[in-house]
Amino acid sequence: LNHNKTSTFMISSFSMRNKNLNTPTLRINKIKGDDGAIALASALKTNNKVRTIDLGWNIGDDGAAALADAFKLNNTIQSIDLGGNRIGDYGAVALADAIKRNTTIQFIDLGCNSIRDDGVVALANALKLNNTIRTIDLRSNKIKDDGAVALADAFKLNNTIHTVNLGGNNIRDDGVVALADVLSTNNTIQSIDLHGNKIRDDGAVALADAFKLNNTIQSIDLGGNRIGDHGVGALADALVTNRSIRTFYSGWKDFDAHKWAYDILLLRKNLTIYIGDLQIPKLKNMNDLIKRGVIQKKAELRNMLIFYSNLRHKSVNDLEYIMKGTTIKKHEYDEVCQILFQLYSNTYRADVKTYLSDNFSHLLEYAAQMRKMNRKKMKLNKNFAEIEPKPEQQEPEQQEPVLELEPEPEQQDPVEPLQAILNIDQIVNSLNAFKEELIAEKNGRIAIQKQLEDRNRIIEALQTVIVEKNRLIDEGTKAQEQLKEELENKKNIIEALQDELTIKMKC
Repeated sequence: LNHNKTSTFMISSFSMRNKNLNTPTLRINKIKGDDGAIALASALKTNNKVRTIDLGWNIGDDGAAALADAFKLNNTIQSIDLGGNRIGDYGAVALADAIKRNTTIQFIDLGCNSIRDDGVVALANALKLNNTIRTIDLRSNKIKDDGAVALADAFKLNNTIHTVNLGGNNIRDDGVVALADVLSTNNTIQSIDLHGNKIRDDGAVALADAFKLNNTIQSIDLGGNRIGDHGVGALADALVTNRSIRTFYSGWKDFDAHKWAYDILLLRKNLTIYIGDLQIPKLKNMNDLIKRGVIQKKAELRNMLIFYSNLRHKSVNDLEYIMKGTTIKKHEYDEVCQILFQLYSNTYRADVKTYLSDNFSHLLEYAAQMRKMNRKKMKLNKNFAEIEPKPEQQEPEQQEPVLELEPEPEQQDPVEPLQAILNIDQIVNSLNAFKEELIAEKNGRIAIQKQLEDRNRIIEALQTVIVEKNRLIDEGTKAQEQLKEELENKKNIIEALQDELTIKMKC
């Protein structure tokens, strides 16, 4: 459509007369000076069939303002795409005024425009009153923290929006913290896109805390930001805790990002993670882990056992691969014992149970003792709560007449202090028993560690003896071969002498 009076008239008259027109699409045309948008707006005021408007890459503020006036009167349009235009704050304010009054629009795309914080504040105020819009797209504008804070305030009151796109703006941590505060209590937003902003660790941690409380959000995009290791770790923990998020987009393409992604996938079976454009695949067996470089022998035993526990197909060979030649570090000793005990208790495979009981019975026994002690501690804590004296509720004293003498102070019941003393004695006895159990637990742990150290020393000594024995065997074999060679040489000499003696006798 070239810009002239004829084309403008055609837009207006065609839109008004064609009552079956549902989706006028005038995307990337040469409608200059907003005249075409103004003509179309005039037609939309009376048309009652159009459901979708797509005027991307065409208009500016004047055209947006004209369309806004039409949206105030039109009661059929449900979707508006004004992405990629030249709309600024003036056009955004006009559209916000229309959104306050319109009751049919469900989708609005204002991405790739020039809207700043003032325009977003106006839109946010409109969203506080609107109860029909479900999706709002404000990607690639010029929104900063003030605009994000205004939208956060709007989301506190709005209960219909489920998709928000704020990617490609200039939002920093302050704006994200405000959005995170809303997400911790909001129960309607299902998807939020914050890619390509300037979010750092503080914003990521705030979002992670919100995700731990939110149970409705399903998709989150944080790619192309400036989040460091601290923020990545917080988000990883949140993704394990949150059970509603189904898709997570990130921009971290380093090896560490792959490692935490695999950790999350093993704990969250229904989560899809994208690192850049790469979808982290689901893992099936230990061979897949080794092939992709996730499991290495230098990795901590705890991490490898967690991988193994979450595999779909467990085999003794995979478990032997993990446990063979592996030493348990002090900081992971208790946790490794618990993982092995849980694996032994929950697995249905007899060969895995046999392998664990034959080779790691001492670790299983230690884990069982730890669980027994924990149960005793819980029981003691419960007993403490039962024997703790509850404060008696005193009845309110009746007001006596002023003229009467004050009553003498009541004598304290001697039973009450005696009961308090008995309760204190019970608590002291329970604490002493608890202290003795802790000492016994500590001594048992020290004894097990000593047994392990003694066993390791014995194994080292046996290995030394075996090496020495092999060396002696090798030396004896070499000496035996030398003697055999000497005997052969002497035998040959004797045979030569006999032959020589026989010849001389014949002569």
